Amino acid sequence: MIARFTVPWLLMLIAICSLACRESEDQTPTEVQIAPRDDENTRRRSILDAAREYRDFEFVYTTPNWSPLDCRRPEKSGTFSASAESTTHGQKLYFLFVRESMAYWMASRLATQPIGQTLVKETWLPVEVDPDDPLVAIHSGESVESNVGNPHDDNPLIPVQRDGKSYQPGSKGPLFIMHYLGKYAHDIDNGWIYATLTPDALSITAIGRIESCMKCHNDAPHDRLFGMKNSDP
Repeated sequence: MIARFTVPWLLMLIAICSLACRESEDQTPTEVQIAPRDDENTRRRSILDAAREYRDFEFVYTTPNWSPLDCRRPEKSGTFSASAESTTHGQKLYFLFVRESMAYWMASRLATQPIGQTLVKETWLPVEVDPDDPLVAIHSGESVESNVGNPHDDNPLIPVQRDGKSYQPGSKGPLFIMHYLGKYAHDIDNGWIYATLTPDALSITAIGRIESCMKCHNDAPHDRLFGMKNSDP
């Protein structure tokens, strides 16, 4: 009698356990569950940490690229300059560093980037150089730094061409940073916040939903990223 009732109960217990395990496997963590603490101080610390560490990130572009016209740094007062001159705000040369390089390389295939993903655009004011001597500024005759981009490469940079002229990075410009907090964070742009910093990377000049940054990245096809293509990141 005991054995006859033991087997069905045992089978039922196995079925219940199997169902519970399957349900547990189907419950993948959400961004809310794995998102780090999020407040203004934490955001500022994350940006300053990235500014201090970004040269240990993956170096994505080994040659300088042209920044778009809208890539400009807000003034410390929080207002935007009305200047439309490319020499003032846009058209800087830049190098791109990415914390989670694999996720960035796969941006076209991923629904979202991992929480904590950070992109740092290191900008430089362009200096026209002699095409026959690409490390000498054509107007001043002064030498141009040869390794301002890749910190692991001592070879001279190949000049960037535009309108028949050659350019190299001159004075360092502001840093532009994108930091991903997840879809459920507050006051974000599709999960992202933006920040600009002084050229020495020590002071944040703007942070959050920066209008000029959003204007550009709202058109990006991959979760506010342009990804690896012949365009600006």
